[in-house]
Amino acid sequence: MEPRLDEEPVQTPETTGRVRRPSRWRHRALFVPPLFATLAALAGLGALGVMVVAPGEEGWLAEQGVPLPDDVGMMGAAAVGALVALASFAWLGGKLRVMLHIRGALHAFSGGERALGALKVTDRPGVARAWNGLLEWRRETSDVAQVDKMLRSKGGAAQSGGGTGERAADALWQGVIVIDEQQVMRYANGAAAVLMRQRREALPGVDVRRVITDDSVLMAIGEVLETGSRQRRVMDVGDPKSSDSSVLRYSVRAIGATGERMVLVVIEDVTQQRISDAAQHAFVAQATHELRTPLTNMQLYVEQLIDDELSPRERDSALNVINQEISRLDRIVGDMLSIAEIQAGNLQAKSGDVRVQPLLEQLQIDYAESARQKGLTLEFDLPPKYPSIVGDREKLGIVLHNLLGNAVKYTPEGGKITVSVKEEGDRLVTEVTDTGIGISEEDAARVFDRFVRANDSRVAAQTGTGLGLALARDIARLHSGDITLRSEPDVGSTFSFWLPIGGSVQAKAA
Repeated sequence: MEPRLDEEPVQTPETTGRVRRPSRWRHRALFVPPLFATLAALAGLGALGVMVVAPGEEGWLAEQGVPLPDDVGMMGAAAVGALVALASFAWLGGKLRVMLHIRGALHAFSGGERALGALKVTDRPGVARAWNGLLEWRRETSDVAQVDKMLRSKGGAAQSGGGTGERAADALWQGVIVIDEQQVMRYANGAAAVLMRQRREALPGVDVRRVITDDSVLMAIGEVLETGSRQRRVMDVGDPKSSDSSVLRYSVRAIGATGERMVLVVIEDVTQQRISDAAQHAFVAQATHELRTPLTNMQLYVEQLIDDELSPRERDSALNVINQEISRLDRIVGDMLSIAEIQAGNLQAKSGDVRVQPLLEQLQIDYAESARQKGLTLEFDLPPKYPSIVGDREKLGIVLHNLLGNAVKYTPEGGKITVSVKEEGDRLVTEVTDTGIGISEEDAARVFDRFVRANDSRVAAQTGTGLGLALARDIARLHSGDITLRSEPDVGSTFSFWLPIGGSVQAKAA
């Protein structure tokens, strides 16, 4: 098979060591036209210098035997002659340089060079541009010939055990379709059939308009077939918010020259990517809101402290609120840093003795007011003594805040939330039970995945990122523990967070 222009050169016994290059004298020939042009210009300027005579010097020049011009016309003729010679040799030099470059490219091609960049010459109007255009046309026709040969060898149908190109296309997770000028599918790989929910053997020979119904994709295919544009056109089709719809990305590009045009369509399923992008945008919006709220409260109470008319009791109350809001800010920033560590696959935890009782007491203080404002009953069932726990106090606090924060968020007014702690064998188990909206069995299986939220309109009404439970479970497993869920829609949920008593912390999350 004839090698493509953009392939690497193939060395054979006949060509190895025999790649011809322009000789030293051919390169030196590039300097001949400029040399002649320079000599012509100097000759013309010399003539001008002889003919331009200062006033009063004619007699002295005559005594010295220097001939003087009879009129100024000779001066003009000399100047025009010099300029014409200079322009002629400059034009000729440019043409010769282009031809020598093309000759060098031909020698390189005969020696096995196929890289398009190595065969092109500097783009200039005329011969150079025509040469570069010829190379582009040759590459395009090579593309068409190879695709057409593959399709003819397949007989227009998908067959198993095809050539290397077909096996490579079948191994792709993207769908690949080749469409001819009549908008008939000439080839479709297995992934294309799956993404379009069609039988693969039924696709070749079918009008693409019977399979792809999106107007924007069909319009792009028609325009590319009409213009032959090699610019890639990308369209996303589908709604990421719909549970029964996928988002497919269609990339449309021409393969072929005039008279032999075909279109290559690549299909990718980008549903999860779009969902992830939307969740990350929601996370940024929510994080901005959560950072602004404590800052606003702190600013309000600082302004009150500046007022000298506050009583000692009011001043102490303001300082207490500021202290709580600072703790809240620290917790929010810690959540954001932990999420960044998860996304980078670098979540780590410190190892040290953790006093559980102060952690739970602070948790109760942090959520007492928000539960009261929402009309919820918040109860803590705590033991008189706690076993020894080894872990990262800040990250364990993140777990507890996420579990209790979700319970407060998704429990309707008048509901009840209970936080209980107990020992079960060699484990310390903390349970957060609520009478909230509950989670379906289907959603419970994926609610711990990143950027995933339950498919419930009541959940969508609340701000959230779909990262809190994923972060909580990763931290629990980093401490050799875990989080489990029991839930029933419209009844409530119980999240059980357990840690090994006296256990150790993993160096890094798995």
